Amino acid sequence: MTLAAIQGLRSGGLTLGGIFCLLVLLLVSSPAEETSGIDPSPAGAAMRVLHANCLSCHNAEKQKGGLELTSRESLLRGGDNGVVVGAGGEDSLLLKVLAPDADPHMPPKKQLSEAQIVTLTKWVAAGTPWDEEALAQAGERSRIDIK
Repeated sequence: MTLAAIQGLRSGGLTLGGIFCLLVLLLVSSPAEETSGIDPSPAGAAMRVLHANCLSCHNAEKQKGGLELTSRESLLRGGDNGVVVGAGGEDSLLLKVLAPDADPHMPPKKQLSEAQIVTLTKWVAAGTPWDEEALAQAGERSRIDIK
């Protein structure tokens, strides 16, 4: 808290500057995960990456390459090229196709950020836990209601 804010509190009144400082302190001191409703777990983070970058081609209707990524069961079934995540994540085809020089490369028209790849790597190493609620929330966040 700034000296001006403290002095304003002591004198029984709070100046506009003091109020501003208090608001800034409250915003800065509050972790984003607590106030945003975003799940910080590996599964929650992975669900957001999958929804934003994979589900447009690997959903119940399209299943490109025979791969559907709408549930843990369908992920573990794999696709036309077999299993995409092995036990414990070793030799994960899912992670291999994310590399910039991979052929085939996923997603096909862009490169995931390093942070997104790290998110999926941690998720696979954790055993690909699934979070249906986080996946649904990722879908809700991407919709824009125009009234």
